[in-house]
Amino acid sequence: MSIVSEGADWIARVPAFGGLILSIWALWRGRTTLSVYLGLDYKVDTINVANNSPHDVSIVWLGVIEADGRLANYWEEGDYAPSLPHRLKARDVITFQVPHDMGIYCAFGRSVRGRAGCYIRLADGSTYSDISRARRAWWWVRNLFDRKTSDKNNA
Repeated sequence: MSIVSEGADWIARVPAFGGLILSIWALWRGRTTLSVYLGLDYKVDTINVANNSPHDVSIVWLGVIEADGRLANYWEEGDYAPSLPHRLKARDVITFQVPHDMGIYCAFGRSVRGRAGCYIRLADGSTYSDISRARRAWWWVRNLFDRKTSDKNNA
C-alpha cells in the first residue's frame, strides 16, 4: 500500500497535514523553558532566573554545579527557606541572592579550575542550569585527568 493512493481526497488531506503541523508547533511553543545565570550584582553573587514559558513554574531548589560537573546540594534546608519554594509568573525574572559561603565556593571554583555554575530544580523534578549537559560531561572527563595529574604530583 502506498502513502499516496489514487483515490485519496487531497482537499481533506492538505488541511489535516496543516493541522498536524500547527499542533506540533503549538506543543513546541508551550514547553517549559528557563534561563539560569550565575551573576555578580554589586559584589554579591546572584542566581538570575528568567521564565521564558507561557505558564507559571514553581522553583523548589537551588544548587551548585561543581568543577567535576556534578549537581551538588550545597545548602541545607533552612538556609534560604524563606524565599523557596517560589512561584515564578510567566515571562518573569527573579534574582536570588546567594549566601556568602556559596559565593566564596563558586569564586574558588572559577579561579582554581575555571569551572563553576548553578542550577535550579522545579516542582515537577526538571532541572535547569547555566551549564549544558554536554559541557558538564566534558568537565567530568577533565576532572578524571585532573585527579590523575594531581595524584602524580603528590607522589
